Amino acid sequence: MMLATAAPVLRRVGARPGRPRVCAAVSAHPLDDELILYDERTGEAHLLNYTGAFVWRLCDGSRTVGQVARLAAANFGIPHRQALADVRELVAMLNDANLIFVR
Repeated sequence: MMLATAAPVLRRVGARPGRPRVCAAVSAHPLDDELILYDERTGEAHLLNYTGAFVWRLCDGSRTVGQVARLAAANFGIPHRQALADVRELVAMLNDANLIFVR
């Protein structure tokens, strides 16, 4: 169900060479290997696991989704194709939650 909901955004995010960037209203707080994201606009908190936290830290507007995926593939020792699909999915979910934007 989640993938079906995110599919249109995945196509949009994956179709352009955007550079994901964290929204200024979102603060990140480490919790062991995870990261708690707090959106001051909504008062909502979101939890990212270790992998999600790694990707989050790379979303500074200087890298494309593909470049983030290459770094994730190298860091986690997984095929680039798998990393690209996973990064696209995470970026789409974060974009849908208005925690990042893709410029």
